[in-house]
Amino acid sequence: MHFYGMMTEDAEFALRFRAGDRGWLGLTFPPLTRYRIEELFVNSYRGIPMRKIVVLALSVLGVLALAGPAQAGPQYASPHGHSCSPHSVGYNAWGTLVSSSLTVDADGRYSGTIEVDVKRANHGGATGVQTYTLTAARVKFHHGVDPNAPAPGSRVRVHGKVTKLNKHCSTEGFTPTITVRRVDIHVPKQP
Repeated sequence: MHFYGMMTEDAEFALRFRAGDRGWLGLTFPPLTRYRIEELFVNSYRGIPMRKIVVLALSVLGVLALAGPAQAGPQYASPHGHSCSPHSVGYNAWGTLVSSSLTVDADGRYSGTIEVDVKRANHGGATGVQTYTLTAARVKFHHGVDPNAPAPGSRVRVHGKVTKLNKHCSTEGFTPTITVRRVDIHVPKQP
């Protein structure tokens, strides 16, 4: 007999399937008998015996279960203590231009110094009047800014990297170094 894709030769199984209990939403579910369990391993999917598919699925799950914790990395502190060597983090500062002395390099980048009255800076950067040294940095003079002599009071944004120590490290004798990579200069705000 043929029921929902199952082939069986056991009439008793077919009768039990027809007289099965009505389950959730009134659906009839075949009882799991010895014949039904054997059919799970005898039938095939696209020519591959179900037994091989089940073994393959279990082995893949086992490999994934072992690979997950291996990729997480060690969860303990180093026996030699934490590293207190400086590392670079992104630096951004915003303010107004005080003065600048920039020269154009052969590749179109700028070198020189720029003095900015910094209003905001990330990573605990200093505010107030700061002097930045540019070495082959990109400088963008936005619409209305004279590239030869930008006006004092122009809005400036400085982008670059700053060296920083970890929080638990002593800052005695350490001074952060700012490397400017890009400067954006906009016209002053109109009052």
